[in-house]
Amino acid sequence: MSKGTDFEAQVARLLRSSTGYRNVREQQHIHGKNVDIIFQKQWNPHKYRTVAVECKNWKSGVDRQAVREMYFDYKPLFDKREIDELWIITPTPVSATVQEHADAFIGLEILHLGELEQDIIDFTLYATFLRDRFKNDPLSKYYIPARIENSKTVLHSKISTWIDSKSPKPIAIWAGYGMGKTSYASFLASELATNYLSDSSKRIPILISLGDYYTSPRIDGLFASTLTRDNGVHGYNFNTFWNLHEAGRFVIILDGFDEMKHAMTKAEFSSISKEIRKLVLPNSKVLLLGRPDAIITGEEHNVLMKGRQQFSNVEIRDNISAEFEEVRLDFFSKPEYLEFLRQYISCFYDQDDASAYSERRLNEIRTLGVDDLIRRPVQARMLAQILLNPKNSIEKISRYDLYNMFIEDCLSREEEKPQRRKLERSIRKRFMQDLSWWLWAIKRTRTFTVSDIPNVITRRFVSLDQDQLGQLRELLVGSVVEEQSIGSLVNEKDAGTFYFPHLSFTEFLVAEYLIERDLNETDITILALSFDGEIKSFIRGYKDQDGLLKLYKDLLKYRGGLPWGFIQFLAESKTLGTSAKTLANNPISNVWQFCIEFLVIIQTQSTKSEKAAKEAIDKTLSRATNLVGLDDFRTTIVVTQLLLKTLLERNDLRQGIANKTLSAIFRGLNIAKITEVIRRPLLEYRIASDTELLFVRMLSNVYNTGVIFKFDAASLYKLILGEEKGDT
Repeated sequence: MSKGTDFEAQVARLLRSSTGYRNVREQQHIHGKNVDIIFQKQWNPHKYRTVAVECKNWKSGVDRQAVREMYFDYKPLFDKREIDELWIITPTPVSATVQEHADAFIGLEILHLGELEQDIIDFTLYATFLRDRFKNDPLSKYYIPARIENSKTVLHSKISTWIDSKSPKPIAIWAGYGMGKTSYASFLASELATNYLSDSSKRIPILISLGDYYTSPRIDGLFASTLTRDNGVHGYNFNTFWNLHEAGRFVIILDGFDEMKHAMTKAEFSSISKEIRKLVLPNSKVLLLGRPDAIITGEEHNVLMKGRQQFSNVEIRDNISAEFEEVRLDFFSKPEYLEFLRQYISCFYDQDDASAYSERRLNEIRTLGVDDLIRRPVQARMLAQILLNPKNSIEKISRYDLYNMFIEDCLSREEEKPQRRKLERSIRKRFMQDLSWWLWAIKRTRTFTVSDIPNVITRRFVSLDQDQLGQLRELLVGSVVEEQSIGSLVNEKDAGTFYFPHLSFTEFLVAEYLIERDLNETDITILALSFDGEIKSFIRGYKDQDGLLKLYKDLLKYRGGLPWGFIQFLAESKTLGTSAKTLANNPISNVWQFCIEFLVIIQTQSTKSEKAAKEAIDKTLSRATNLVGLDDFRTTIVVTQLLLKTLLERNDLRQGIANKTLSAIFRGLNIAKITEVIRRPLLEYRIASDTELLFVRMLSNVYNTGVIFKFDAASLYKLILGEEKGDT
């Protein structure tokens, strides 16, 4: 197919996709004249005008002579009223003199392809919105361009080169929370919109916030929702949009994949992956942004990034050949975060000594050694917000301090507003903590509406004899940033819909909830099975008490199961560590507390040479082996694994543990059954197994936070008997 025929087909597809045009026909012969395209457009409710189209994709372009010749070539059709208008369509704008010449002929229009697009579906208003949204945002005054991980390459430089290239290969930008993904998406959309508004032949940015969608959407719904909302695209319909997409007219920016993914089922993930991959066409530019932990398995990665799925060891690929190129963002370097802080302070500090104040504050930062803390843009922004207040001291600051100061400052600002003084700060904060725990542990999503909040929470903060909905809204809006404010915990996304801007806010408040509330058995079970993210660091940094010790005490009456990673984390308690020698004399009331005490004693006392330390270790090992074989099957399971893990991981204690473990085996377990099972292949050990011979299963595979210690049963059995050294 020739270049001209391709162009003609593209124009015809555009005309057919419009609801305002009808009877689009190609290559018509009318009264001796070959017409490229002819169609009808509505002139008024009762009348249509017939339009002939000449498609001219000439390398040399259309000049005045060509315009004149084409018009008089069609003059007989005008005279016979076969046509009412003649449109000459070119791929790019003609010169001003040619346009002026064409305007002198009645019924003649010269349109370049971009103008035809705008006549059919007009993105001008939407592009103006994208351009101005970023440029009018204070962010534009302190935005620092992101870099690619382990590189000096600026992300926007790479993306710009990719957009200008012919490659249809899509790109995925991955970065953790608060790394500036959404800021870059907004910046890129603004830049592309600016280019399009000055030259309509440039690609049109389409920015989709995936976090607005709670379930897996269809492609048509995804774009209709965005393009027909507040900044409606005139003439939008999906067929027209898709024709333009096939023609390579867009840069589609899909931001916040992790926000959508947070609550997805496996089927929903597969569905949205397919919908996203459908956007990848020979002329397309598709950009996906999200947190890398949104994809938790290799299978999910292959489905989304490569279009591959495994069924019974058979790989099946979709019909889209392109695979995503994956790019990761780097943290701020020191010069970058200092420049960010300088620009942020200059943007918001409104006193006369702004320059001197900024440098004074930056000098304080330079002496603190908090590089790792503020290399993430969102945390640098929070620190900058704190620096704006001259009363805020930053001499001693940790990650916990940073979040705590930010939240306290936010709540303090709310108290300054008369309408917010009805509720005490402590009530607002407890509400936020309860809300965070519910979202993180129960609802498993970041978005919610007022009606979603469960009664168990509302009853704690809302009076039943007053307007309950109004009280809840007040609690929420009391944490929503005003337009000129410098920070908030919760933003109102749409009417009635709320969300935490960053998962780190939720994690901080969850950590406070865990320390400041009495946890029941259900709370502990949920926590232990989902104990990840940044919650650990926030618990470690809690200032008012030892958060790890508090959770240790919560286990006193707990009878459920716990993963070893959770036990090992609590064993890091500094309070328990300082009293390690006395722990060996504690009464054993709960096997999980005993495990924590065991690890504390082993970890803190084995490096000490004094007699008391060695006695504490020996006594702890004896107490552990005495628990093996008791009627409490769970205790036997847990303590046996504890002994074996220590045996494998601590060479310095191996001899003592081996002797005591051997004693426990003979006393508490059936050796005949052990010997019988050793001769057979063994399954991988999993906690909560119901077999009496769980100990033997552990001899084959001991599972510890993702690491498998591989010992065959016979070899480890000999190791316990002291016949060989073993090798971990």
